[in-house]
Amino acid sequence: MDWIDRLAAYWNRQGLLHGQLPTAHEVKEFEDRCSVTLPADVREYFLPLNGTAGGQYMMADEDLIAFWRLDQVATLAAEGVTNVRDATHWFIFADHSIWGHAYAISLALDRNAAPPVAICYNPAFFQIAPSFSLFIDGYLRRDPEILYPEPPYPLLGDA
Repeated sequence: MDWIDRLAAYWNRQGLLHGQLPTAHEVKEFEDRCSVTLPADVREYFLPLNGTAGGQYMMADEDLIAFWRLDQVATLAAEGVTNVRDATHWFIFADHSIWGHAYAISLALDRNAAPPVAICYNPAFFQIAPSFSLFIDGYLRRDPEILYPEPPYPLLGDA
């Protein structure tokens, strides 16, 4: 069973519905509008699942993680995160507890580079997985180092 099937089964066990599926044309429109090319694993995710039905506006799974639909995916910059270099190249695809923190993938202009996944606690921002499919693997294992890692430095205002 591949990771897409495992993710679908995991959500099914929780009674979660996936979002309305985008057409290949809608995926291409997203890529054109954002001047990006989705990595194969991200495209493989959006076409058969497309996040959870509530997407950005609902705490979806048992861990309060909402997976956004393609029509909701936005850059860190568009979501008001200003402290991250290249915030226009990091795209949020999920969040925890209505933006307690967000998960984003780099869709930088270098199409040959592996697109990492990072967590944004705002202001803390750091990489948590080298690829989308490895992030999903950690999510399915409920790996706290993927889902809720400690920031590598104190947040502003921490004692």
